[in-house]
Amino acid sequence: MSVLGAHVSKQCAQMAQAGDYTESRLNARAWSNMMAQCASTSSAEQQTSYNMFVNDLAELDGNLRRAEMEEEAIGGGAAVQSASSRRTARSRNDALSAQLYTFKRKGK
Repeated sequence: MSVLGAHVSKQCAQMAQAGDYTESRLNARAWSNMMAQCASTSSAEQQTSYNMFVNDLAELDGNLRRAEMEEEAIGGGAAVQSASSRRTARSRNDALSAQLYTFKRKGK
């Protein structure tokens, strides 16, 4: 469960760093649902691993949603923002950048 969680975290971080916030959020939710089914029949250790995964991705989801809302408030809208403009905006958002870096380093 922890290996799969690390992979999903890394995958979502890579999507978000590429500027695809919505796809990253959808991927996290899809994997979360699948892992929830697996965790329901797993050992206590795997359930703990799943809970940590869910908490981490909930925080990432919230940060990505806030970034999307800020973009929409500025006027670009999430669908209009290019990857380069999202990278520029993210460079001013240290918390999100640090979180994405941490998620990409998981499993190494």
